[in-house]
Amino acid sequence: MGRIDYQVKINGFRIEMQEIEEELLKYSKVKEAIVVDKKDDSGNKYLCAYVVSKEKVSQKEIKEFLKKELPSYMIPSHIMQLESMPVNSNGKVDRKALPSPNVSDLNYEYIAPKNNIEEKISKVWSKILGIKNISTDLNFFEIGGNSLKAISVVSRLTKEFSISINDIFKYPTIQELAFNINLKKEVSKLKVRIAKEEVSATVFREENKTPKAIKSAYGLYMNDTQKYINKKVNDEINYKNILLTGSTGYVGINILKELLINTNSKVYLLLRGKDIREAEDRVIKKADFYFGKRFYFEYKNRINILIGNISEDYLGMDTNSYKKLSLIIDCIINSAANVKHYGKYEDFYNINVLGTKHLLDFAEKGLRKDFNQISTISVGSGKVPNKEFVMFSELDIDIGQECDNVYVRSKLEAEKLVEEAGKKSLNTKIFRLGNVTFNYETGLFQENITENAFYKNIKAFIKLKCVPEIKENIFDFSYVDQLAKAIILIFNKTNYRNRVFHIENPKKLNAMDLMQALRRKYKDIELKNMDDFLSYISVKSEDEKLREYVDDVMVHLGLLENNNTTTFVTVSDRTNAILKEFGFEWSKLDESALKRMLDYCEKVNFL
Repeated sequence: MGRIDYQVKINGFRIEMQEIEEELLKYSKVKEAIVVDKKDDSGNKYLCAYVVSKEKVSQKEIKEFLKKELPSYMIPSHIMQLESMPVNSNGKVDRKALPSPNVSDLNYEYIAPKNNIEEKISKVWSKILGIKNISTDLNFFEIGGNSLKAISVVSRLTKEFSISINDIFKYPTIQELAFNINLKKEVSKLKVRIAKEEVSATVFREENKTPKAIKSAYGLYMNDTQKYINKKVNDEINYKNILLTGSTGYVGINILKELLINTNSKVYLLLRGKDIREAEDRVIKKADFYFGKRFYFEYKNRINILIGNISEDYLGMDTNSYKKLSLIIDCIINSAANVKHYGKYEDFYNINVLGTKHLLDFAEKGLRKDFNQISTISVGSGKVPNKEFVMFSELDIDIGQECDNVYVRSKLEAEKLVEEAGKKSLNTKIFRLGNVTFNYETGLFQENITENAFYKNIKAFIKLKCVPEIKENIFDFSYVDQLAKAIILIFNKTNYRNRVFHIENPKKLNAMDLMQALRRKYKDIELKNMDDFLSYISVKSEDEKLREYVDDVMVHLGLLENNNTTTFVTVSDRTNAILKEFGFEWSKLDESALKRMLDYCEKVNFL
């Protein structure tokens, strides 16, 4: 219970309070240290540290000290100095008695805005963070800011400035941000144009909308697909020992289920944690939540828990254990990832890129291991120089695309590492996933539902009572249970080595379909053309109760990103043809499935 009490999840990151406390105590002036999680007025969690010292300590200096050893998400937003820690009748620190930080008094020398742009940014920051007179040299994320608040900041600034969410992470002080953003001209017209471009995911099968180059490329792709499909679909490897990473994630736990049900393999789960018992407790808790209390124990004899970290050398294990494991494992499925879309690139690099490199190195050691990388179809996005349209298929990895999204960039880098390893010696497969949604059979969705951008967007449509008219089929419902089944159908097949697969539901919805589906339960939702929709949400953005929903819609439609992009026409026909050979077919979002989805959302008070 003690371990559970002092481990929290903030902004998608699992944080051990004790690790931060240990680093604080290494600072020479700090004699006692306690770290707790608190909530701000908007209900967002943040970390607050309390320190006892005989002399006055600087919050800024302590944060700089912590940054040498801890990632940014583990740096407390506030550090309060106390004369002594409050204790209860048992002589232990009374955490409930610790005072709340006064965010208006940060004990920093105040540097006032020196120009009009800094003044505008300062006003927005003050409103979002609830702090008056913010010094222009303060870091947004060190005074209570997070990715959700960054979205709100950009949503307000985008009316006058060309700015994206990642700009807040690149330039986290008012001074830096003001120097690196520019005023917009003809703001309203630009917003409408951007919206139309961003949501116009060209459907290349519509002859009148398809560039000739795309039609030609698609024709060659389909001809080659017919030759590619191998009728020997049952040629497969029966792996004895599979290493699975990311098994406590939403996709990872579903892959674990499919492995246990549809193979005879032993599955080794590499997890971070203080000890095996604590790590196993996390897996049990996840399995209980998604599959019921009996599931884990039914298959426990085939599950092996390992403590490690893919971001570290030797996977965070001692060299002897690493060597022994390398002689046992014959297959790796890498489902571990930092899947947030905003933040500092180094946080994504450590897990998504460096972690993949360490696993590929491990695949070469001892017994040579087949390697399966879980990736995202979003790697086919961004800007290809001098290209307005490109087709992106399972044959493509790096086609010169440049993307500001740090998550997408890191996943593309990881794919290139896997591709290179496949060219040299390993048998590899890359599974790019579409938009992961609920379990089709149960309606159940990921435990941290409030962190999912797609679900937040659906909620926003419901709360705003409006859906923008987009004719193209862009709403992807790739059900997590069917997605995991598709991966496990292919991962052990010998005829598809060193290939890429697009695991996404081709039965997408357009805005009219989605509106009609939602209207069965929420009668007052209407469809508006894009011009009217943008005007409508602009008015609604002035209502503080609806503001967060406007922000969510703007994020999903790409209105808060840099929009100098290429239109990617993503195709998945080859993968779907292969899956059809196995008798697999994606389900359509019918009325009963949507009801299961929405009923679950209401059950957990999401809606």
